[in-house]
Amino acid sequence: MNNRLRFLISLFTLLFLCTGAHAAIRNQATGAYADAQGKNVNLQSNVVRAMQPETIRYFTNANYTTQAIVTTYGRALFVEAVAPACDTDPTRIDTITLNISSKKTGDTQSYLADETDVDSAVFHITSKATTDEAKSMSDVSAGNGALEVMADDTLMASIESCGGNTAFASILVDPVGIVFDSKTNQTLAGATVTLIDVTGDGNGGRPGEAAVVFDTDGETRMPSTVVTDADGHYHFPLVAPSLYRLAVTAPTNYTFPSKLAAGLLPEGREINLYGSYGGSFTVSAASGVVTIDVPLDAVPGTLYLEKNASRAIAEIGDFVD
Repeated sequence: MNNRLRFLISLFTLLFLCTGAHAAIRNQATGAYADAQGKNVNLQSNVVRAMQPETIRYFTNANYTTQAIVTTYGRALFVEAVAPACDTDPTRIDTITLNISSKKTGDTQSYLADETDVDSAVFHITSKATTDEAKSMSDVSAGNGALEVMADDTLMASIESCGGNTAFASILVDPVGIVFDSKTNQTLAGATVTLIDVTGDGNGGRPGEAAVVFDTDGETRMPSTVVTDADGHYHFPLVAPSLYRLAVTAPTNYTFPSKLAAGLLPEGREINLYGSYGGSFTVSAASGVVTIDVPLDAVPGTLYLEKNASRAIAEIGDFVD
């Protein structure tokens, strides 16, 4: 075997150039050998880009370290899009448009998102993106920069990929459970709802005791016992993965658990076949929220009999109407 072939076999390599964890992978082959005169020769192939699919994620703050699965009114939205196909110029910061819409109100806002670094393919919204509470559809104002949302809403973020695909990601807004009349579907205020951690996996190893509940930021502690408001809402925004159950003290003239089968309840409610009736249910790391609706049965009314007479006092033999 001559020196030229020996050098060609021993020195030909593949060089993988990846400029960032989220960026497109740039593959380029490099070959080196010695020619007949003993001169070193280096060759390079064309660059081939391997694209990763687009993804969108929500975070709890501007550090972009802790992912968020829920949010609430007035809180800023921290959204990250990973879009290698939109990294069109590896020598400068690229910009894309990210759209966020409310499922309940239909309000949609568009935001510019800049690349976090040259050739990173990671984009963050540059302006402040917040949510405002809409009590009714008349409160919705398009294009004002703030997303008008309602309780138990869902936000959907999307980007039109530079490669022709569309990426989506959703987040819950102010997730709630609702206590309601099992027959009339009327929401019920004044019910006391306590979240119990059955196994203790989410409250530090105290099975059967009150759950540890956090606000949507994942840090602020919230009560594990609440009273339903005028709309029948109760809030346990965020809990750790575990097995839970709801203990409910019904308001006057109602009983819990309901004896009405799930199939006979009013439509449109989020019924858990176990949790809605006082049984155990699982909360996973992916969900993290409690949004189970709870039916209560009305106590049958007491029958009162009233009789009027023509006189208050009567003797034996008197006729009384």
